[in-house]
Amino acid sequence: MKRLLQSGAVAAFLSVITTIGIHGVITGPSTFEESLVVFRETPYILSKWWVILHCLLVVFSAYGLMHHPGNHNGKLAGLGYTFYVGFGIIEITRMSLVLTYLFNLREKYLQAGSDVQREIFRAALDSFSGIGEGLFVAFIISFLFGNLFFGLSLVAGKSLVRVLGVVLLIWSAASAATLMNVHLRSESLDTLLEYFSISFQPAARLLLGICLWRASQSI
Repeated sequence: MKRLLQSGAVAAFLSVITTIGIHGVITGPSTFEESLVVFRETPYILSKWWVILHCLLVVFSAYGLMHHPGNHNGKLAGLGYTFYVGFGIIEITRMSLVLTYLFNLREKYLQAGSDVQREIFRAALDSFSGIGEGLFVAFIISFLFGNLFFGLSLVAGKSLVRVLGVVLLIWSAASAATLMNVHLRSESLDTLLEYFSISFQPAARLLLGICLWRASQSI
């Protein structure tokens, strides 16, 4: 158990770095023309693998959290981990589609020999944005409930464990706001959520790592 909690803590600490990278460094193409060029570039490809690595770190740290002795309800913690796994599967699937399916569509568009062919592939590329948004909604829902159930399981604890529970409940509320903004499309709310992502999220993951490490030292 000690090794498990320590490994989860290390994963949580590393996820602080990947979180900052995703929300503070990684940017995508802003126009269709840019997307036709950038998908071949190494930094763009690595950015998608960076997200995949982040998902794996988050899921593994959540596995450690499920075994944290501060959980007051094992069933809630188990539900939280299940939703975290769902989040990881969905987001890794989304990144895999970008690396393969979307890559092939862009390649075929560039190699198309006529305007008609390009229009066909352009329509397929445009329709993928809807698929991506659908997967985004699904992973936010999974993440929302993951944090909600973990938060409810930890909030009755003591000291930092209780603080972590409150933090996860706040995070689940922010995820709910993200879901609302899928329909509201409020620029001000979007800006607020961006600041939340680059500040609150890394801090929450750091706190998670500290809680897991401290728990490992008490065993």
